[in-house]
Amino acid sequence: APSSGIIERVLISAGDLVEEGQDLLIYAVDNWQAELSQSRLELKILQDNLAQLDRQNQENLRRINTEITQKEAQLAAARLQEREMEQTLVVQENNLRKNLADQQLAVAEQEQEVSVLGLYLKRGQSPKEIMTKHLKGWSC
Repeated sequence: APSSGIIERVLISAGDLVEEGQDLLIYAVDNWQAELSQSRLELKILQDNLAQLDRQNQENLRRINTEITQKEAQLAAARLQEREMEQTLVVQENNLRKNLADQQLAVAEQEQEVSVLGLYLKRGQSPKEIMTKHLKGWSC
């Protein structure tokens, strides 16, 4: 039985004989029941708030995980694009080097041709003779 609280009614009078286990008074349990009901209501509200926060946290976690997955995919795509661009640059650089070598070879061939033409002109050959030899493959 409670040891403190509001007494609603006393069941004995002063000087009455009592037996062990006999009820002596009745506590006003309405207050306790009201407090218990209030506490249960507050507990329910706190549990509901906790459940709502848990749902929000789970949703935030799902959203963040989705964002992380998307960012990782974007990063992988960017890295792939970077590798492809690097490969394209290597191919372009090789093409430029080949074009440069081809141009240098063409210039060297033209310089050689000019040099040969100069020799023929110095020998006193006419341009017509030079062209005839040129068409025959420069055989002297």
